[in-house]
Amino acid sequence: FTFADIRRLSNRFANLLRANGVAKGDRVVVMLPRIPEWQIAMIGCLKLGAVPIPCITMLTEKDIAYRVTHSGAVAVVTTATDAAKFDNAAAFRLRCAVGAENDGDWLDFDAAIDAQPDDFDPVPMGIEDPAIMYYTSGSTGDPKGVTHAARSLFAWRVSAWHWLDLDESDVMWCTADTGWSKAGTSVLFGPWSVGATVLFYDGPFDPRGRFDLLAKYGVTVFCAAATELRRLVLEDVSGVDLSALRQTVSAGETVNPDVIDRWTALTGTPLLDGYGLTEILMVILN
Repeated sequence: FTFADIRRLSNRFANLLRANGVAKGDRVVVMLPRIPEWQIAMIGCLKLGAVPIPCITMLTEKDIAYRVTHSGAVAVVTTATDAAKFDNAAAFRLRCAVGAENDGDWLDFDAAIDAQPDDFDPVPMGIEDPAIMYYTSGSTGDPKGVTHAARSLFAWRVSAWHWLDLDESDVMWCTADTGWSKAGTSVLFGPWSVGATVLFYDGPFDPRGRFDLLAKYGVTVFCAAATELRRLVLEDVSGVDLSALRQTVSAGETVNPDVIDRWTALTGTPLLDGYGLTEILMVILN
């Protein structure tokens, strides 16, 4: 996808939301795997001023019902596979699913946006207007809904400058789940705000396959969790061309120093370990 493709498709999605009564400030559940429809839906929401709620696809029907009730969400975008999880949720103004049969309550994502115009004038946003909402893991009690103002999304690009060190010549691959804020900073808002290309891969974890994808697409900056890296450093990558890769970053769970040393020896590039407190990103950026 080019940036022009994403512009056109996200405009269509914004028009679809508006045509179904979704307006600025309304909450929209976006529960999609690592597929381009996630970016299209997220950006379409933001253009309208609607507040996307990115959710991991592993959520149960109970998890979803809680988030929908708590947030007052009025629309949902998911896959046909996960649509049944929303059967007992609130009455949405729009139910849209990738791969739906386009009958009953659910619109097929592709068919629905194909019927919409290519042009859309983004809704003006104030710096304090709600822009995106993430739910915490709920490790103590119910998950907490954390609403980020528009200014925070702009600030996230600072991590692309000074942490990921990206520019428009880079190819970034972050393996984070779409329901986590890491996908916001390192898949969507960070890389694209500086014009970098993003690799998005929807598939099972295959250690050797990770290296094959790094080589095939000339990834320059890689981001993965410590649990992945511990497995990756055990691979034999002789014969795999990793010459494009210049740095790897990790965050969340601390990366063991031995894994850092092994990764550097394996790839010839540094592995930067981010401090594992989510909120520290805001502390550093401010």
